Amino acid sequence: MTDDKIAAARAEHSAMAELIAVAEAEDAVRGTRHADLAATAETGWRRHSAAKGQVTRALRDGDAQKIADARCREREAHQEADRLAEACIDEMQTLHRASLESIDAVFTQGDRVSAADAAALGIDREPEPEAEL
Repeated sequence: MTDDKIAAARAEHSAMAELIAVAEAEDAVRGTRHADLAATAETGWRRHSAAKGQVTRALRDGDAQKIADARCREREAHQEADRLAEACIDEMQTLHRASLESIDAVFTQGDRVSAADAAALGIDREPEPEAEL
């Protein structure tokens, strides 16, 4: 074991610890944002549900103008709920992709840590083949 190889292994371990700390912090932020997005989408659908209730009340009342107005508001609320849901889902997918990239970085660093440890211990390591997805 040479001092250089030990120092290199320590550096790889430090890089791994830093990656994990950053990944955990980013994951907490992503989790909070994901919950906010879900709440936003839910609010849109609640507004739509309320607008449907107004249609029901207008139908009971029987006034043609009230029915037409309520149906118009219901359609607008439905379109807005769809728009909100789509925007929220798009952002959630972006958050999930970022999470997967973070996990990949940690695994890649884990490989470097393993290689550096093996080198510091004088162990010959066969490179592992790339996994096919």
